[in-house]
Amino acid sequence: MRAAASAGLLAAALAATCGAFAQADADPAAAEQQYRLAQRLGAEGSPQAAAAFEKVVTLSPRGPLADDALVDLARLAGAPDWPEDLGGLDVSRAAVARAPLEKVVSAYADGDRILEARYRLALLRWAPLPGREPVRAREELIALAASPSRDRWPIASRYALGVLDEQSGAWDRAAGGFERPDSDVASRAAAGLARTLLAAGRFGDAAAWYQEAIESGAPATTRASAQRELALREVLRERLPARRWAAVAAPLAVTATTKGAGLMTAAGDGRVVVFDRKNEVLCAFDAKGAAGTPVPLAEVTALASDPFGRVFAATKETLVRWDAAGLTNVLTLGSFSAPAAIAVDASGTVWIADRKGDRIARWAAGMPAPAIVRESKGAGVSALVVAGGRLIAAEEKTGRLVAFSASGAATTFATSTFRRPIALSVDAALRIAVLDDKEETVTRLSPSGDPIDTLALGPAGVSHAVALAATPSGAVLILDGGSGAVAVAP
Repeated sequence: MRAAASAGLLAAALAATCGAFAQADADPAAAEQQYRLAQRLGAEGSPQAAAAFEKVVTLSPRGPLADDALVDLARLAGAPDWPEDLGGLDVSRAAVARAPLEKVVSAYADGDRILEARYRLALLRWAPLPGREPVRAREELIALAASPSRDRWPIASRYALGVLDEQSGAWDRAAGGFERPDSDVASRAAAGLARTLLAAGRFGDAAAWYQEAIESGAPATTRASAQRELALREVLRERLPARRWAAVAAPLAVTATTKGAGLMTAAGDGRVVVFDRKNEVLCAFDAKGAAGTPVPLAEVTALASDPFGRVFAATKETLVRWDAAGLTNVLTLGSFSAPAAIAVDASGTVWIADRKGDRIARWAAGMPAPAIVRESKGAGVSALVVAGGRLIAAEEKTGRLVAFSASGAATTFATSTFRRPIALSVDAALRIAVLDDKEETVTRLSPSGDPIDTLALGPAGVSHAVALAATPSGAVLILDGGSGAVAVAP
């Protein structure tokens, strides 16, 4: 309710601002004093801050602080600072944040906040929300990045372009966007460059860049610490064969969840989310196994998380998103009710395999219904993941893994087939783990689909594996459907 009230207040404030724009400047000195007041109220989180910023523009609509007040009004509504912030937006906040930025771009093009307004507006157009405009966002970021200005916003735009390219799987281009800048963007860019090296299998180089990112203050949203752990683990694995899965001959360490657990996904912050079929609740567990408050949700058939850490659950009738705001129904599934599998990418697109696994559909925010992208009778798709801009599907009945490009073209992904693949996971290095129910193994594949390592589940102490997930640090989690315990394969 508080967010909705703030959105309404900001919308009303902006409407009043637009009406006042045609007036002659009344009192620039009073506008300056009012701006200082508005800044203080904003810093304090006061509900009066929005009206205070609006009054700045009313007092001097053509004055030097009008564009500052509008940009600050947008920031108050939640205009994002970085690409990593986009998952926290909702439709109403994004709309309210967007309006003052559009006003700055159209009416204050010569103002000193124009580059910032254009940057933030481009991020809003990129956000995984209805009406998303990724092409226009990219064009605007390219234009900003080419600016001769030494302002931080062109540098931030190059970083944002790198993230956008990373999400689409254009790794070489992404690395160019992460070239080391001399600004407060440097730590994020170092982590971004490390991610491109991780995807290329250059674990030692990736670890070094992650270390630089951490030492220069990379924020937690970059996940630099966890992914440095992944890189270092792989450096040791390459040197010490005893650390590989094939060498495991004793039960793995386990974390207890709940005995009725039958589905699992890993959120970006390291939490493990399971669906308890017996009690029909979603449960989140931290790295130590401590449980949060269960959330009731009936008849869940598939779970997935997106790159922003939001959890999606498909039920018999609906697709539900679980985030800081709670549970939100985002789609009525219709003929895709009770799906066999779902996956979600950074654009907010949800990929859905129907109950029998014969059809795969795509749904993006704003679409009235899922659109079928592939139909293959008898394939029995049992699991979906998104890796490097591609959708990967496991076919339970054929034993194949199939990759889908952005155009929808399908090709065989793995160099070998499996007897009965029922679950997939993907880590930050784009390696796919495959759970083979008949072989009772988990096989890790390289980003190109070649087998890297295989874990025999019996010696590892897992009697009835039903689901996989990958942690930010690269460990593969294996849910034992018999006990509800999660085994950790390093």
